[in-house]
Amino acid sequence: MRNRLAGAMVAVSVFACGDGRGPAPHKPGDGSGATPGAPDAGGGGPAPLTEADCAVLVDHILAVGVAEQRLDRPEDRVATPEQVTQIRAGLIRDMTPSCLAYPRETWTCATGATTTAAIAACTAGP
Repeated sequence: MRNRLAGAMVAVSVFACGDGRGPAPHKPGDGSGATPGAPDAGGGGPAPLTEADCAVLVDHILAVGVAEQRLDRPEDRVATPEQVTQIRAGLIRDMTPSCLAYPRETWTCATGATTTAAIAACTAGP
């Protein structure tokens, strides 16, 4: 996932051009139907990540990446909504299998991060 995460951040940059409109930021837990970090049904530790959780992570990575583009690029070099949609589909496909193995603490850290560097730090191995 670490390489795919870096690839996600690069993908936003590579596809950067267009009118500067991007996706609305997603907050942790949007669309998953579960409370982030909620204990599993057995009352043990945090529930394992779901595909919906991984989609939230991808959306957050893209939202943060596009927001960073807006800070340091001309508007015509920021990923368009169409480009973000295309990138998202590929990232969901490529990142979900490894994302599902992440501890929920890593997901919580990454989805709460406000920069791509902070996201990378959350997902960096020991």
